[in-house]
Amino acid sequence: MPLDSAKQWRVKTLILFCLIPWIFCGELKAKTLELSTGANFYTGDLLRSSTLGNASITYHFNDIFWIGSDFSAGSAHTDRDNGAGILADDALYILGGALYWNLPALLDATIELPRSGISADFYTAIGGGNLWVGRLSTPFGFIGGGLNIDTPLKWLSIKFDLKNIFYALENTKGKSFNSDLGLSIDTSFNF
Repeated sequence: MPLDSAKQWRVKTLILFCLIPWIFCGELKAKTLELSTGANFYTGDLLRSSTLGNASITYHFNDIFWIGSDFSAGSAHTDRDNGAGILADDALYILGGALYWNLPALLDATIELPRSGISADFYTAIGGGNLWVGRLSTPFGFIGGGLNIDTPLKWLSIKFDLKNIFYALENTKGKSFNSDLGLSIDTSFNF
């Protein structure tokens, strides 16, 4: 069955969107595995500022496309009358998976010395997972991005990751839409 012109345009746009990075990025890195650990500074509508431990694993197919999973755990901080029955210091767990689209970059490069900068990755992520807080559990989706700065040691980098996490959580008035932010600062080990 042939595709109509609108569907053909969408398919061509998607193919072009995926191929442009390969055309302009030059030499692609070999496949790598990145293990990260650090802190997640989490704040939101229902949950107040919480500091969580964070661990993630990311597989880099090449410079452009990655896939990963992360886990954060700690204590939730909430208002007493939050309506969802969440108590202060209830356990908070966040488990998610993501697809990444990366744009390799050089920070502090100059026109005279174009390859003199610090190698870095600016990436966009989209994904989902599950959030557990106290006795409650809910699926979530997120969109985010970050910066992964390489160090002179090829196996070590510093990662800054920002996510907008959105989910619905039952409370005394039914379900409430929540939009939370999580900023992770991690040390990454590359293999």
